[in-house]
Amino acid sequence: MHEFEFIDWIKRQLPKPHADVVLGIGDDCALLDIPHAKQLALSTDSCVEGTHFFTGTDPLAIGYKAAMCNLSDIAAMGATPSWCTLALCLPAWDQQLACGIAQGVLDALAPFGVALVGGDTTRGPLSVNLCIGGYVDSGRTLRRSAAQFADAVFVTGTLGDAGAGLLLRRLERADLSISEAIKLGMDADILPSHRSTLLARLDRPSARVAYAQRIGHLAHAAIDVSDGLLQDLTHVCRQSHVGALLDVASIPLSDALRASFSLSAARGLACTAGDDYELCFTAHPANSAELIAIGKELGVAVAQIGLIQSGSAVECWSSDKVLPVLEREGFQHF
Repeated sequence: MHEFEFIDWIKRQLPKPHADVVLGIGDDCALLDIPHAKQLALSTDSCVEGTHFFTGTDPLAIGYKAAMCNLSDIAAMGATPSWCTLALCLPAWDQQLACGIAQGVLDALAPFGVALVGGDTTRGPLSVNLCIGGYVDSGRTLRRSAAQFADAVFVTGTLGDAGAGLLLRRLERADLSISEAIKLGMDADILPSHRSTLLARLDRPSARVAYAQRIGHLAHAAIDVSDGLLQDLTHVCRQSHVGALLDVASIPLSDALRASFSLSAARGLACTAGDDYELCFTAHPANSAELIAIGKELGVAVAQIGLIQSGSAVECWSSDKVLPVLEREGFQHF
């Protein structure tokens, strides 16, 4: 199998496209219809070897996570994902690698009914680049700039697991010594089940698309937690011209994270580690019960972790006085 046979292979894996896809893979451009009274939400992400995943990572996991990163961006806007394109850059032709990444992408897209409508293959450093498009009712998007004074701050799921998984992966690769890991607050004897849970959160995150679609009439501002809670919430505050006060004791932590790290270290990961792809959003406190109830209906935990206040910074306090040691606010590429 070579490049054009690979493209034909991808086409054979695709389900029948939905109504908005007029023309998919096989021409110079895809042709798409935008439904009436909808706005187009468009996002793109690149996953690069050595920056976003380690050399030797399972190709299925590479493709799956690359797609989930994009789906999470669509979720953060309250939109419904519909189609995407895939550009795959390979150092040399490798059928197993190419098909594995493509299958991972398709596996991630399938539950959401997203159509793969085009893309590109080329030679170069290993990277996976997706552009994803979705639709949202006109005027109903969740934006970073819409947080309001006295809003409550909420998050879905648990935070810090992917950051813990990254430390475990670095241990496996001998990029981190056990003594260094212990200094970072890791338990020397992590249970295999907890290790598996944390690594799964790193390799196979879940985009909160269904939940985001349900809260568009209740929430004001939203962002997905991709680069760390403090950094991502700071983006919301800056664009909304407000500040925030977080109770770090209220930030939800998984049982696996609590059992594997000291409480301070676990909270530090929850505040600053990226790759969780949970939603952080603001809404009037009166909507808290309904937001939590929608989460229960969908099997998504929702927690209130702070308040929007005046100012421009994100401040942290802890109701139980156990504050994390924060060496950085979040992930930065440069």
